[in-house]
Order: sequence, then C-alpha cells, then structure tokens
Amino acid sequence: MLGDQRTRAFNMLRAARALVKYAARSKKGKFSSMLELQLEEDGGRMQIERMEDGMATVSVEVAPWCCGGDGRVTLAALLAMFDEVSTFCGCVPWDGNSRPGVSLQLSGRSMKVADVGAGDRITLRYSMQKSGKTVSFLHGHAINKQGEELAYLRHVKFMPMGLLFDVFGRKSIRHHTLNYFERYVDSMPPNVVPAHASIEEVFKLSDMEKEGDSKTCEVSLSAEHANPNGFLHGGAAVMLSNHLALHGEPVDPRMHVYSVNSDLLSSIPLRKGVQTKVQMDSSRTSSSPSDFTSHVRLLKAGRPTSYSLVSWRQF
Repeated sequence: MLGDQRTRAFNMLRAARALVKYAARSKKGKFSSMLELQLEEDGGRMQIERMEDGMATVSVEVAPWCCGGDGRVTLAALLAMFDEVSTFCGCVPWDGNSRPGVSLQLSGRSMKVADVGAGDRITLRYSMQKSGKTVSFLHGHAINKQGEELAYLRHVKFMPMGLLFDVFGRKSIRHHTLNYFERYVDSMPPNVVPAHASIEEVFKLSDMEKEGDSKTCEVSLSAEHANPNGFLHGGAAVMLSNHLALHGEPVDPRMHVYSVNSDLLSSIPLRKGVQTKVQMDSSRTSSSPSDFTSHVRLLKAGRPTSYSLVSWRQF
C-alpha cells in the first residue's frame, strides 16, 4: 500500500515536471515563460516542493513586470501564477484522465499588503477542493518567505476535453503516455523571451479614451500572451484587466487592490508572429471616498470574452 502511494506520488511529480517544461517550451504560447515559471533546467527558479494526491506546494520568484508602481507584486500577478501552477502542477496530475481543463473563473483576495518585490520568492500552496467530470475547484494561498499568507486564491475549471484525453489519459495507459510525452518535451528547446521591467511593456494600451469614470482602449496581443495551446492565457486576461482598471488612477501609496474576480467567458486564439487586436472597457464605481471597484470587459470583435471586478481601497 505504501509502495503504491509512493509510486503514484512519484508519477504525479514526473507529470508535473513534464507539463511545466512543455509550457515553458511551447512555441504556440509563451506567457508561462513571461511569468518566469520555468524549472532550473530551463533557466528558471521555479521549484515543485510537494506533490501528492490533491495537495501541492510550488515556489517561484517574482518577475519585475509582475510588480506595481509601488514595487510590490500585484494580486493579479499572483492569480496568473496560480492559474498556471494549479493547472500543470495540480489539475492534470490529479485528474483521472489527465485533463488540464479550461479556466472558467479566477478570483483572489488580499489578506495583507504583499511586501514582496521583484526577485523575491513566494510559495503557492493549494489543493483540489472538488474534482468532477464537468467542473473542478482549486483553492490556495500565496505565502511569503516569513510564512505569512498574502492572498487567498481560487480557480474554477471546466473539465471536458474530448476523446483524446479520454483515451490517452486514462489510468490503464497513463504510464506509457507519460513516457512518450516526456521524450517529446525533452526534444523541445526552451523559449527565450525578452526581460520586461513593467507591465506597460507587456500590455501596451492604445487609443485610450476617458469620459468621467469610464475608459475604453485597444491592446495588441500575440503568442507572448498565450497559453501553451495558443489561446489567451487566463492569467494574462486577469492581469490585463487589472492593468486597465488602475491605468490613470491617482498614485496613492495607501491604496491597494484587495480583490480581483474574473469570469473567463470564451477563448481568443493567438498566433506566433501575428498581432491580434482586442478592445477593452472599464467603468468605476465607489462605495466610499476610499473604496473603488472597476468593472472591466475584454472584447473580441465586439463580443465579451472576459468580465472582471477589480476592487481597491486604503489599507
């Protein structure tokens, strides 16, 4: 019995490492590399510290562009990292058919001001709350090096992935599938992405128009913003929505984002070497002079693809 548990834990770790390498090497999407979610063998600092049934711990270093104007990592960036690691170092190894699923919702709430900056290490500790045929729920926390919980994070996934995963992901042949997948991934060279100092370099807002508490703009997206399968990364959509919500707001060191909730309605295909333009709009409301919420939509050809609520207040 103990031997079976150890074998299963070892295979889950193998699968997680192979998937992280795949995400860091896929030419269809490079957002995981932009977040610097790479293992040491690919030049990164990400470490899978614990992997067992339904629970995992991963530590990462914060990329400079994932920090806000105050030099602290943003809640949206924590959600983007959680999206990635809870999928490839969680959902896939834990699922009965090795399905990554599709992100439906990402949400997070700050538990304290994150005194964590570029190059600092944070730990993402999370678990599968419910794994079903149709929907799975993952919950976790971002923790600093002092062991303090910085944020509560939640990820909801739509699981049906079609016949390919039902056939090749099933338990009876998973070992053989993993052997082949590891050889395939090892043949791929790691992605090389440019270093960015700020989010403005990653998401370049254009044609900005403001009227009262409302804003509209356009943004060009590419494979740098895509997941390994070539669609807009859920974490990228969250970070982009947070970026527009705070764009042009007065700089006040006392104001901090305390809540981000994003519904991911549909995917946007992105291709290498092609700039895809999308539209965004944002409207701000206020429950008090020091508590604000922005309602942000991301649209492709006039159709909403995500809807986010970004809330900030004085701490």
